[in-house]
Amino acid sequence: MPLEILCPAGHRLQVMPDQMNQKVRCPTCQQVFVVPEQRVSPPPVFKDNDLAGLAEATAAPVKPRKKASRMPQIEVATAVRYGAQAILMLGLMLVLCARGCDTLGNREAARLQAKAKLAKDQFNDTFETRRSSIQAQIEDLNNKKDSSKEDNTRVKELREKLSDIEKDRTKQSKEKTTGEWRSMEIDARDAAANNVMSAYWRELLFVFGTAIFSLGLLALGFNGQGAERWICLSMLAIIVFSLYVGGVAWIGALPLNGLR
Repeated sequence: MPLEILCPAGHRLQVMPDQMNQKVRCPTCQQVFVVPEQRVSPPPVFKDNDLAGLAEATAAPVKPRKKASRMPQIEVATAVRYGAQAILMLGLMLVLCARGCDTLGNREAARLQAKAKLAKDQFNDTFETRRSSIQAQIEDLNNKKDSSKEDNTRVKELREKLSDIEKDRTKQSKEKTTGEWRSMEIDARDAAANNVMSAYWRELLFVFGTAIFSLGLLALGFNGQGAERWICLSMLAIIVFSLYVGGVAWIGALPLNGLR
């Protein structure tokens, strides 16, 4: 069986076993060299009882197995608890949103009404201040014991000025009543009407949020642990009690005379 060797220049060539320790020529580089003796290591000798060495020599290399990744397994009770907490938070947010929108709607209607009233009050205060100042001057001149002709003339001028102020007040009041004040009154009226119309949807959102909030309390009360469970059950009892007490009071406040 031919053997494969390397010449001194590094070229591969094949020789026969009987050519060992003999000179040969490399067919590639034409260099003559002596074929070295190829020593073959003897096969390993195992003792009869050396089964471990035999197993290591004959066994094929085993590739290391990758550790299977274990996904965190959540218990059913824990999953239900987390879901109940999420439902509880959702219901609470809906309830707060409904009540917040209701308060903002009432405040907006009241703000526009107060704005219209404030504009009228400021207008009246401005003319009332001017009128009071002139009226005080007239009273001071009339209360003099020895009134001169100049004083009487001054009183007459002040009364004419007072009359002009009243005419100016009446004129501006008519203009503002059909203009600026009218626009403010319309805005306040529309805001109040819109607030009443939107109150239905806000109340519906409040009821829906309360139902979800109660469902979260119920689920967390039966699946919670320790103080968390008793707090949820207590809050649920308070909600139910308030619902029944408020319902009875609301029914008692209905105008039953119109229903008979």
